[in-house]
Amino acid sequence: MKKTNYLSGFVGALTFVIGALLSAPALAEYPQDTVRIVVPYPPGGANDVMARILGEKLSQRWSVPVVIDNRSGAAGMIATEYVGEAKPDGYTLLLPNTAVIQAPHLYKEALADPINTLTPIAGTGSASLVMVVKASTPVSTPKEFAEYVRDHPDKAVYGTYGAGSSGHMYGHVFAEQLGLDMIHVAFRGEAPSVNELLAGQIPMVIMSGKGALALIEDGRLRALGVTGPDRMAALPDVPTFKEQGFERMDYSGWFGIFGPAGMPEPLVSTISEAVVDAANDPTVVERMGKLTLRMKGVPYTEFQPLVARDNDLWAGIIKSSGVSLD
Repeated sequence: MKKTNYLSGFVGALTFVIGALLSAPALAEYPQDTVRIVVPYPPGGANDVMARILGEKLSQRWSVPVVIDNRSGAAGMIATEYVGEAKPDGYTLLLPNTAVIQAPHLYKEALADPINTLTPIAGTGSASLVMVVKASTPVSTPKEFAEYVRDHPDKAVYGTYGAGSSGHMYGHVFAEQLGLDMIHVAFRGEAPSVNELLAGQIPMVIMSGKGALALIEDGRLRALGVTGPDRMAALPDVPTFKEQGFERMDYSGWFGIFGPAGMPEPLVSTISEAVVDAANDPTVVERMGKLTLRMKGVPYTEFQPLVARDNDLWAGIIKSSGVSLD
């Protein structure tokens, strides 16, 4: 009887070991084929550039091709839906920014559900936005701009690079704190908004540091404040909104790598480690720094709770703004 139990236990243990050995190579040898990074925006933007630079590093590390697949549309949700429906094998990834969790809250019936269909794998960097006015505008701080608007009600307008964007939401938070009733004008990208600002058609724009830097340096625009917890390295003399007494404007927009839901944790860990190393590579940090982006690899153990926190944060801000893109 004891012998039978012993043999039964031995067979069970052997079966477990064989199963583990058969499944282990799938993770240990990842990747064996081309890895696709889907970008939810057209070529040339910050996400696209970041994906291509990180893709180079990952391809060198993994010795397989890493291709970039631009799938824009529906505020990034077309790409989110595509990756969410892919096999959770690590060969189809997504590189969005914070908009991936903002967009669904802007629609009554969202095309995609990133919280339930995606797996956050690693943070790759962050970026701040900057509030700018035409250099001839007689203001130098956000609060002075508020007084300017009160004295000139026809100037209670601001522009951003899109409806429902972080710039749009930060403009709402700014106006709400100062009791201003401001009209938001959504443009198809930053360039049209800047053109209208320089032409005197709108008095203020909230935009990326990358888009504003050259215009600030040549004296055509003046920066009033930057979002996020820290000053922008490229604009060290421009204080943050937090330094100037504003609340809920100290969150940085992040970038990150996601995969489909249901990925095994060992696979998530493997990809996360590689992405974090690539994002922290000094050459990558330098190249992306020229675009005013702060590269910092964040492992999945920290990135996943950050995504969950920011989802709740932006859900509240969007709900209070009453903004809907339906």
